[in-house]
Amino acid sequence: YRAYKKSVINELKGGKVKSMIETRIILRAIRKKLKLGEIPGDEPSRIGGVRKLRPLVDGFKLLMMILREFFVIS
Repeated sequence: YRAYKKSVINELKGGKVKSMIETRIILRAIRKKLKLGEIPGDEPSRIGGVRKLRPLVDGFKLLMMILREFFVIS
């Protein structure tokens, strides 16, 4: 789990894009050299159902997001 101060979220969120918001916030925090931390937690095993992640499609989207955050946004 991650915890954020509301002021930090408001500063880093920006834009109207809602997809992969957590990843976007982390990338922007890294760019601004903000201190990051995680709260340890246990995630129970998935009971039934299947994963919703599509490795190739979602991996490509993540790569494009990283490139945009670090090389396009000033």
